[in-house]
Amino acid sequence: MAPAMDLPDDLVELILLRLASTVSLIRAASTCKQWRRIVAAADAGFLRRFRSLHAPAIAGYYYNSEKFTSFAPSPPPASAPAIDDSHFSLDFLHVVQDTVDGSRPQSSSSSWRIMDSRGSLLLLDFAGSHPDDGARSLLVCEPLTRRYQWVVPPSAGRGFGGGGCEFSRAYLADGAEADEAGGRVGMSNFRVVYELYHHRHGVSAAVFTFTTGGGGAQLSWEEKAIGDIAGSSSCMHVLGHAGGSWYLYAPGGKPVVFDGSTAEYSASESELLLDLK
Repeated sequence: MAPAMDLPDDLVELILLRLASTVSLIRAASTCKQWRRIVAAADAGFLRRFRSLHAPAIAGYYYNSEKFTSFAPSPPPASAPAIDDSHFSLDFLHVVQDTVDGSRPQSSSSSWRIMDSRGSLLLLDFAGSHPDDGARSLLVCEPLTRRYQWVVPPSAGRGFGGGGCEFSRAYLADGAEADEAGGRVGMSNFRVVYELYHHRHGVSAAVFTFTTGGGGAQLSWEEKAIGDIAGSSSCMHVLGHAGGSWYLYAPGGKPVVFDGSTAEYSASESELLLDLK
């Protein structure tokens, strides 16, 4: 049998795609230059194919209680070691002080509430004072790397609706483009959709986009018109969250779906059976 280093790239790629986990892939990539070159291909094609063949394991779940936010690890498979839940702690937010406007005090992890999650990211709301003018500073963080990014709320001065609006909720969505590793969401590539209710004009939304590249961090806001989907209703009620999408209902209108992969709202044509007990 020929030595492993003499195998052609296409055959090595087939073997690497069948590795059982990302941990095994990382170990294989460190074995030799050929294998590392295949895994870290410039077009990120290998990583995209690997992800499509290996559904990510669920390490556990975050949940909000009345007093704090906690992480509950999933039971590990019999052949795997127990998950160290300290890697998913939010204790690093205890020292978050470099706030956007200087108004946020030093806070503990118990001061945060999780609004949404996607991939390795969490979208957090500070459980402190909430102004009535629709402004709300949110924070996106990645517990595994202990990184975070403030999301400064859109202001009336930027053209997002003006006065008389209230913050409803926010959603995490994939970035508009794949990043260098072929991923659609991460601390260098994500979007937050900020949903607002206007007393006179119904529901509207604004999209915060964050990307990093050779020119540094890029932050932008873009208004999103959803009145034709939500109708004239002043609010939308959350029905549930599944498959990376949020399912909403605007009174007097059709069910609405927010797709976390595209950051788009759409009217659902399917019949939903609601248990109103």
